[in-house]
Amino acid sequence: MLRVKRNIADILVFLGLGAKPERRTEPVLDYDKMIVLDAERLAETGIKEVYEEIKPTLQLYVSEPAEIIEIDGSELAKYSVLCAGITYAIYSPTLLDTEGESWGRATHALEPVEKLFIPI
Repeated sequence: MLRVKRNIADILVFLGLGAKPERRTEPVLDYDKMIVLDAERLAETGIKEVYEEIKPTLQLYVSEPAEIIEIDGSELAKYSVLCAGITYAIYSPTLLDTEGESWGRATHALEPVEKLFIPI
Protein backbone atom coordinates (compact mmCIF):
# COMPACT_ATOMS: atom_id res chain seq x y z
CA MET A 1 0.00 0.00 0.00
CA LEU A 2 2.84 2.38 0.84
CA ARG A 3 4.39 1.73 -2.58
CA VAL A 4 1.09 2.63 -4.30
CA LYS A 5 0.90 5.89 -2.31
CA ARG A 6 4.47 6.76 -3.32
CA ASN A 7 3.71 6.06 -6.97
CA ILE A 8 0.63 8.24 -6.84
CA ALA A 9 2.59 11.01 -5.11
CA ASP A 10 5.29 10.77 -7.80
CA ILE A 11 2.68 11.03 -10.55
CA LEU A 12 1.07 14.07 -8.89
CA VAL A 13 4.45 15.80 -8.59
CA PHE A 14 5.19 14.98 -12.22
CA LEU A 15 1.88 16.54 -13.26
CA GLY A 16 2.57 19.59 -11.10
CA LEU A 17 -0.27 18.78 -8.73
CA GLY A 18 1.65 17.59 -5.71
CA ALA A 19 4.28 18.81 -3.31
CA LYS A 20 7.75 18.88 -4.78
CA PRO A 21 10.39 16.71 -3.12
CA GLU A 22 13.31 18.30 -1.30
CA ARG A 23 15.99 19.74 -3.50
CA ARG A 24 19.06 17.62 -4.03
CA THR A 25 22.44 19.02 -3.13
CA GLU A 26 24.20 17.83 -6.29
CA PRO A 27 27.07 19.80 -7.77
CA VAL A 28 26.06 22.58 -10.11
CA LEU A 29 27.85 22.98 -13.45
CA ASP A 30 29.89 26.17 -13.79
CA TYR A 31 29.55 26.97 -17.48
CA ASP A 32 32.25 29.66 -17.19
CA LYS A 33 34.75 26.82 -16.69
CA MET A 34 33.48 24.80 -19.64
CA ILE A 35 36.11 23.54 -22.07
CA VAL A 36 34.88 23.50 -25.65
CA LEU A 37 36.44 20.82 -27.83
CA ASP A 38 36.54 21.12 -31.62
CA ALA A 39 35.67 17.68 -33.04
CA GLU A 40 37.30 18.47 -36.38
CA ARG A 41 40.56 19.41 -34.67
CA LEU A 42 40.45 16.24 -32.59
CA ALA A 43 39.85 14.07 -35.67
CA GLU A 44 42.73 15.62 -37.58
CA THR A 45 45.43 14.10 -35.33
CA GLY A 46 44.80 16.61 -32.55
CA ILE A 47 43.57 14.44 -29.69
CA LYS A 48 46.83 14.26 -27.74
CA GLU A 49 47.61 17.94 -28.32
CA VAL A 50 44.19 19.03 -27.05
CA TYR A 51 44.39 16.58 -24.15
CA GLU A 52 47.74 18.03 -23.08
CA GLU A 53 46.16 21.52 -23.16
CA ILE A 54 43.35 20.49 -20.82
CA LYS A 55 45.46 18.22 -18.61
CA PRO A 56 46.27 20.94 -16.01
CA THR A 57 42.53 21.42 -15.49
CA LEU A 58 41.99 17.66 -15.22
CA GLN A 59 44.69 17.46 -12.56
CA LEU A 60 42.62 19.76 -10.34
CA TYR A 61 40.07 16.94 -10.09
CA VAL A 62 42.03 13.75 -10.78
CA SER A 63 45.45 12.95 -9.35
CA GLU A 64 46.58 10.92 -12.35
CA PRO A 65 44.73 11.60 -15.62
CA ALA A 66 44.79 8.73 -18.10
CA GLU A 67 47.61 8.75 -20.63
CA ILE A 68 46.77 9.13 -24.30
CA ILE A 69 49.08 7.65 -26.91
CA GLU A 70 48.62 8.60 -30.54
CA ILE A 71 49.10 5.91 -33.14
CA ASP A 72 49.68 8.03 -36.22
CA GLY A 73 49.69 6.21 -39.50
CA SER A 74 49.24 9.33 -41.62
CA GLU A 75 51.31 7.80 -44.40
CA LEU A 76 48.64 5.09 -44.52
CA ALA A 77 45.75 7.51 -43.97
CA LYS A 78 45.13 6.02 -40.49
CA TYR A 79 44.84 7.63 -37.08
CA SER A 80 44.14 5.92 -33.74
CA VAL A 81 44.68 6.67 -30.09
CA LEU A 82 45.20 4.43 -27.10
CA CYS A 83 43.58 5.51 -23.82
CA ALA A 84 42.94 3.46 -20.68
CA GLY A 85 43.88 0.26 -22.48
CA ILE A 86 41.42 0.79 -25.34
CA THR A 87 42.48 1.59 -28.91
CA TYR A 88 40.13 4.02 -30.63
CA ALA A 89 40.33 4.05 -34.43
CA ILE A 90 39.56 7.58 -35.59
CA TYR A 91 39.99 7.14 -39.31
CA SER A 92 41.37 4.62 -41.75
CA PRO A 93 40.60 3.44 -45.26
CA THR A 94 38.43 0.67 -43.81
CA LEU A 95 36.18 2.97 -41.73
CA LEU A 96 33.12 4.73 -43.10
CA ASP A 97 33.50 8.52 -43.10
CA THR A 98 30.83 9.90 -45.40
CA GLU A 99 29.14 12.14 -42.83
CA GLY A 100 32.12 13.12 -40.72
CA GLU A 101 32.02 10.00 -38.58
CA SER A 102 35.68 10.53 -37.70
CA TRP A 103 34.65 13.63 -35.73
CA GLY A 104 32.32 11.52 -33.59
CA ARG A 105 34.92 8.80 -33.16
CA ALA A 106 37.52 11.41 -32.11
CA THR A 107 35.16 12.79 -29.49
CA HIS A 108 34.33 9.28 -28.28
CA ALA A 109 38.04 8.58 -27.78
CA LEU A 110 37.90 10.94 -24.79
CA GLU A 111 35.24 8.76 -23.15
CA PRO A 112 37.59 7.56 -20.36
CA VAL A 113 38.19 11.22 -19.46
CA GLU A 114 34.47 12.01 -19.43
CA LYS A 115 33.79 9.12 -17.06
CA LEU A 116 35.98 10.82 -14.46
CA PHE A 117 33.45 13.63 -14.17
CA ILE A 118 30.06 12.03 -14.85
CA PRO A 119 28.62 10.14 -11.89
CA ILE A 120 27.26 6.73 -12.90
